[in-house]
Amino acid sequence: MLFRSRRRPQALRQASTATGGEMATGEEAEAEARAARRREVEANVAEAKRKQAAQAVEAAAAAAAATGGFTPLSKQQVVEKLNSVPVFTVTTLEKQLVPVTDEGGSTCCRWYADVDEAQSALVLTQHLNPNTPLVLGVTPLGTAFALVHGWAKGENEPAHPLRLHPSKSVLASLAEELGASPEAISDHGDGVFPLFCCDELSNAQLLPMFFTKADLAATWVAAGRPAASLPTDLQVTSLQSIVGKMTSDRTYDWRTFMLVASEKATAMAHKIETRPQPGAAEGGEAVADDCPPLE
Repeated sequence: MLFRSRRRPQALRQASTATGGEMATGEEAEAEARAARRREVEANVAEAKRKQAAQAVEAAAAAAAATGGFTPLSKQQVVEKLNSVPVFTVTTLEKQLVPVTDEGGSTCCRWYADVDEAQSALVLTQHLNPNTPLVLGVTPLGTAFALVHGWAKGENEPAHPLRLHPSKSVLASLAEELGASPEAISDHGDGVFPLFCCDELSNAQLLPMFFTKADLAATWVAAGRPAASLPTDLQVTSLQSIVGKMTSDRTYDWRTFMLVASEKATAMAHKIETRPQPGAAEGGEAVADDCPPLE
């Protein structure tokens, strides 16, 4: 008995292979086309949301103009705005504030903007108090500001003055630019707390400000801009001036204001907040994690 071969002719096998390759290529092209359409839709949605947000801001501005301006922020709103960045202080293990003596002999409980300066203060104060274990504490800036400026309602008079301590290197740099001494522009180191900003990083929805030029430059680069294109004429103001405007100025929507913390400060704050905490002792001036009720 004879059997016919079940093998397909060579030409038929080649045609089948070619058809399969064409089908695969077609499916890949269709998948890529679907992905491209999806990206286009996502981009259109993002652009629509951006326009919607811009229109909302414009509508708010128009409404503010029609009613005589924007509503200034309350003290509580200001505190919440400032609380986006940490400041550091010397405390006991039980989170009691410890006064620090500076080079001029002034003794205050201080909150430092600069991590390195806070750590140096810790080393010095620990040396002066060898029998009391001390650590670095962290407090939201808004809470510290409220305590320093007497915004807290019903708070007892502290045993030592409370101060916000700006970066000494920032004050020295500003003094050099202005041709003045750091003391002249800082009111003995406690009056002026510099903030930096630039128009190119601001828009109708956001007004970011920074403790240092280096922090601003880091954000500039993170936004995808060349470091060499950073403007040289950065704007400088003070924390006290900004807070005064936020609570009284009706010509600007201060809800857009945002302080940006440095990566170093954020990392240190996280390290402090996640370390084991002993129980708080009774008495003394405890570091406030949450802002007390405001006047």
